Amino acid sequence: MRRASTLSRVFAGLVVPMRIVVGAAAAGLVTKVVGFDTEHAILLGLATLVIVLAVVVLRRGGASAAWLPDDRAETDGSRLEVAALSWSLLGRGGRVGEGALRRVRAVAAGRLARHGLSLERPQDHEQIRALLGPTAWTVLTANADMPSRREYEQCVAALERAAPDASEARP
Repeated sequence: MRRASTLSRVFAGLVVPMRIVVGAAAAGLVTKVVGFDTEHAILLGLATLVIVLAVVVLRRGGASAAWLPDDRAETDGSRLEVAALSWSLLGRGGRVGEGALRRVRAVAAGRLARHGLSLERPQDHEQIRALLGPTAWTVLTANADMPSRREYEQCVAALERAAPDASEARP
């Protein structure tokens, strides 16, 4: 009994597609009876099938084109983050991209905070410029033009040298 109800549900979902297939076969048969050769009758039957299926799909709202949710949980230091950072270093005209500049500014904010300084406080600007140098200062405060890769590298080197104690500095 249970098997019969399951089969009836399965076949209930196949009623419309089976009607379409039977209708397309009937169209092919009619074209053969009318006088078309076998190849053309089969071709017209298949063309009927494709057209009717396309109409049915479009009338039912078409196929779902929504993006599936991304299941990957990104963590700091993940491969995707490294890839995004490396691509941001390849800006136009030998200049770094906005993503690389945002990242170095975040690192600079943390490094300067260890010295009790902040890019947000105007009274700290002279001390920051003296600590990091003019090139790093220009990179960190750039508004319109993106820095070159060389300037960016000099800024990163200045931030590495600005470690509050020698044990924190990396070789």
